[in-house]
Amino acid sequence: MAWTLHYQPIRNPRADDALLALGRALYISNAFEDKCRYVLRMINLIEKINGDPVLKLEEAIAQAPKDKMLDPTLQRLGQLLPVAGEQAEVLAAARRARNYIAHEGGLFSIHSESNAHLCERLEQLRRAVRDLAAGDNLMSGWTFEINNPQELAPQMLIAAYDGVVDRWVFEPVWNLLSHAAGDGDGVSGDGRWHGGATNE
Repeated sequence: MAWTLHYQPIRNPRADDALLALGRALYISNAFEDKCRYVLRMINLIEKINGDPVLKLEEAIAQAPKDKMLDPTLQRLGQLLPVAGEQAEVLAAARRARNYIAHEGGLFSIHSESNAHLCERLEQLRRAVRDLAAGDNLMSGWTFEINNPQELAPQMLIAAYDGVVDRWVFEPVWNLLSHAAGDGDGVSGDGRWHGGATNE
């Protein structure tokens, strides 16, 4: 059957659970993108004000560059911030993971009665979510520093964040996962996602 939804009922009883996990992954993905744009917006605003101290805040906001898509946003952040080495790799991997989640994460059958293909796709999604969580953790720290310059970042949350995201996203399908962090299709020896999703 060529149609995505048709008169036949959804046969896989775990399909809704898998779609819930995908929706949660997409939620983290959208939050990551929003933080990237926010950090870039704040940096551009600071540059505007520093370049013209008499400029009113409203005027500086109006003149600040418009938000861009994720890839050019991260490229610009790399130019404005001392992002290098491991941090640059984390952000690049998070971008690839975000693209995979947005463009390929839902490519599993909801009509097949077998869980084999579903489990395989969920494991691929999980590896992407791990990279996304690392990038979101980094961006969350920068966002916190901007909004709370006098406060110390919550180190316990930072340390536990990747695991918190993993458990929350995949809680609906937890018993379908292998819980092993092995290599596989789309994953390099360092465990980072290198899927074939398009760049944005």
